Amino acid sequence: HALLAAIDLRRVAREFDELVVVSGDHAFAGLARRAHALGLRVHVVSGSAQGTRSVLSRELAAVADVTSTLNA
Repeated sequence: HALLAAIDLRRVAREFDELVVVSGDHAFAGLARRAHALGLRVHVVSGSAQGTRSVLSRELAAVADVTSTLNA
């Protein structure tokens, strides 16, 4: 929660075009929605459980422009 509270999305949007979230946790969905509202593209990078099933939450996947899954 400290990470979510610390990010200044307005500043990020002024300096960058894309926000990359390296997590599949639904806790980042609100951040992704706010990033979209500020004109940022959202790329979500998540892992997979046992190399087969993505651990990306449906809520976060629905907000992402692009998703990538890393296989261990």
